[in-house]
Amino acid sequence: HTKNVHMAAGLDVYVPTANFNEMDFVNVSRGYWTLEPVFGVTYVSDSGLDLSAKLMYDYNLENDDTDYKSGQEFHADYTVAQKVGPCWVGVGGYYYQQVTDDKASDPTVMEMGKGMAIAVGPQVKFDYKKISLIAKYQTEVDTENRPEGDKFWLNLVMAF
Repeated sequence: HTKNVHMAAGLDVYVPTANFNEMDFVNVSRGYWTLEPVFGVTYVSDSGLDLSAKLMYDYNLENDDTDYKSGQEFHADYTVAQKVGPCWVGVGGYYYQQVTDDKASDPTVMEMGKGMAIAVGPQVKFDYKKISLIAKYQTEVDTENRPEGDKFWLNLVMAF
C-alpha cells in the first residue's frame, strides 16, 4: 500500500460442498472445484476519485458426476467513483470472457461456445466508521453464449 494506491493478491478456492444432481435444473453447488487467482488494485486520488479493478482467472476442474469440464474463465470487476461526503457515487460493472472450450467425455453433448459478458451500471457506497453499505445495479450490455440479464447487488462490509 502507498498513500493513494492499494493492492492485494490472493487465491480463492471454490469447493463442491453441496450435493450436485445433474438432473436438477438448479444446483447449489457447481459440482466441481475451481481455483481462482485474484489481483485487486485501487487508486484513490487526494480529491476523492476512486479507480478500482479486481482481476480473476478461474481454473475449473472436472465435474466427476457429469464428466464435464467447464472452460477457464477471465473476469474483471471495475469501479469509477467520486467521494461526496460520506458516500462514493459512480459507475461500475464487469467483463467476463471464457478463455478455453468446455470439454465433455460424452460426444452427444453439444458445445455451446465460449461465453462473454459486459455489464455496466450505477453504484453508491456509504461509509460509516468500519462499515460500508454498497448498492449496485448492473445491466449486461453485451453477451454471447450465456443468459443475459440485470443484477441488483446490496453488500454490507464490516472490518474487524
